[in-house]
Amino acid sequence: MKILRYIPIVILVVLAVGCSPGGDGAGRGGLTRKLFGPSPKQLVVQMFESEDPDLRRDAIERLSKKDWGRRGAYPKAYAIMTTDSAPTVRSAAVRALGRVGDAKYAKEVIAALSDHESSVRWDAAVAMDSIFAPEAVGPLSLRANSDVSPDVRIASARALRHYRQQDVLDTLLRCLDDPKLAVRCRAAESLTELTGEVAGTDARAWRRILNAKTDPFKHPVRPVKRAWWSRFRRRTTSQPTK
Repeated sequence: MKILRYIPIVILVVLAVGCSPGGDGAGRGGLTRKLFGPSPKQLVVQMFESEDPDLRRDAIERLSKKDWGRRGAYPKAYAIMTTDSAPTVRSAAVRALGRVGDAKYAKEVIAALSDHESSVRWDAAVAMDSIFAPEAVGPLSLRANSDVSPDVRIASARALRHYRQQDVLDTLLRCLDDPKLAVRCRAAESLTELTGEVAGTDARAWRRILNAKTDPFKHPVRPVKRAWWSRFRRRTTSQPTK
């Protein structure tokens, strides 16, 4: 990827770096770079220009983990990087947009749900749990019901919990027939969050409950109780199961 193709966006990001913490001081001298790593300006150039996908990925991760790196022109740069040739870079860009959480970039994340790499699809589904976009319901439903990776199906079923729609309930009910227990459990949790009802992973019980309701979303949602230690559990960085 050559930086010349993205001169306009790079200029915008570099100008924004001038207002970022460490925008100038972080690049002064080799000692400063050793202590604090590359400056934001250097990371922007690295993100677009480096021939090494690991360096491009690292630049995205470093920038998007900063509060100032999720504002201004930075998200536009991450959106561009969702089409990078390397799947690890595409994943990092999608994760960055998930951290941004702006529906303006939902199109790029939704497109990543159809990526040929399951790791990218998984990151896209996880990111959509932080971005509300009604147009994502169809792609998420497709992934929840038919993706070859159970991890992608799980993440998609989780993201669907934000949409109080009948077609979403239908998708989650189909997930209750999934061969993987983890997918069925996640679908049941999403159903509970949407309807306030509790019926475990029993598909028949859920259909009986929902068929008896004129408005399945009428009652307040009951928060799903989780084990206290789950609050300290860090998200896995391993590749999703294919």
